[in-house]
Amino acid sequence: MKTFKIFCMASLAALCLSACNNNDDDPLPRGDGKPVITSQDVPTSALFGDSLSFSANCKDEGGVALSTLKAYLYFDDEAVGQTTLRTKTEGNYKGKVYVPFLKDIPDGTAKLKLVLQNTHFTTTEQDIDIAVSRPKYDYINLVTGDRTYKMTPDASNPYLFSTTVQSATNLLSGYISAPAQGSNGNIITFGEGSDGCIQGVTTPLSFVSTAIGNIKVTFNTLTYEYKPILDPNAKPVEITIDKNNLYYVGGLIQGLKYKFTDSAADGDDWYYDPDFFTKNSDGSFTFNAVTGMYTIAANYDYKCFRIWAMNGANPASLNDDGTGAVWIIGACTFNKPAFLPFYQNNISWWTGVKYDVCMAPVKNKVYKVTMTVDKQLHHDPSTINFKFFGQAGWGTEFKGSGSDHCITSTSNVFKIGTGSDGHDDGNIYVPNDVTLTPGDTWVLTLDLTKGVGKGVLSAVKK
Repeated sequence: MKTFKIFCMASLAALCLSACNNNDDDPLPRGDGKPVITSQDVPTSALFGDSLSFSANCKDEGGVALSTLKAYLYFDDEAVGQTTLRTKTEGNYKGKVYVPFLKDIPDGTAKLKLVLQNTHFTTTEQDIDIAVSRPKYDYINLVTGDRTYKMTPDASNPYLFSTTVQSATNLLSGYISAPAQGSNGNIITFGEGSDGCIQGVTTPLSFVSTAIGNIKVTFNTLTYEYKPILDPNAKPVEITIDKNNLYYVGGLIQGLKYKFTDSAADGDDWYYDPDFFTKNSDGSFTFNAVTGMYTIAANYDYKCFRIWAMNGANPASLNDDGTGAVWIIGACTFNKPAFLPFYQNNISWWTGVKYDVCMAPVKNKVYKVTMTVDKQLHHDPSTINFKFFGQAGWGTEFKGSGSDHCITSTSNVFKIGTGSDGHDDGNIYVPNDVTLTPGDTWVLTLDLTKGVGKGVLSAVKK
């Protein structure tokens, strides 16, 4: 069984001061007095996640004023917490020290070391053993954006919990909340961290199912493992697209493979938008954008897909923190799957999902659009004129300066108008002395990680 140590000791600063003033000129008396803990009250057991209450009766039999009673918590020899009580007068002092709830830590024995110190830096100590164990909950909760689901333990594993969620998509987001246990317990939450699931946060976890409907969600309070998650080796998920079903609206998972029910959509003559999909040799497509809700609109006349991000039942828009969606609206010399139909019909600066291009959100707050010269982009620099917006229509727009939504460009090819240089403020243009070679492919990336007021546009020729 593991042994854990909980120390209650003098401050490091006081110890350093004592060591550095060991000379005859030291004006502070040291080593005098006799601090004594005459009695203490400490529980014999506790649960991980508890606020462990303790009390100690403190005095100094040498008549020296008391100073501190400190608590440091150790699991094995690793410090994981501390608390400090000021003891200016003799008497009974009460405090709490948190017993951490940590991943993969088994039940064991903790040690509480009480160290009482007076103003002359004289100390006394007491040790108390405490049995610590992981809570065996009757239930925990899965908290989603609109509902809380009760998860119950497995009959053979008290740390494994499950529930079934009815979902219209194969995506589910939520965090786990475990209720406080007893009078000393605390609510424990589990959410997404920088390296998987961690304790103490409510950032939603992403549960990913290969099917739509009843999704079984599991969570282990010992290992922090949760399911379902993305399986890169899973069979491609079918998307129903055909001439009778031109629209797919649902969840798409970054890195997962998909296959369209109509084999015609797998053909090389179809434009599937490489920002969102990468075509594989087996006819499947790997989704490149971040996991979320999307619409895929098939156009059999032009043999293409138009894809845009969704927020519930509506096209997604840009949020104040840089998440959501970024849309491109502009002249008829740029569009997907090709600019030519728009160019021939002079469809410039029209709004709506049929005309505006949704950039692919490839990372959190990072958006990308790929265009090939003389396919999605006209070769004549003087005709290039488009702008980034926060929705598929008029409203929030990015400017070069003087706005709460601003961008700068690191590119010498795709620049941002200032409003006083012959180009409208915030509009993307290409200088006339730049050559756009037919067949060249350009990737534009808009990075909003530093905020919507500090967006950075970059352009790379593939």
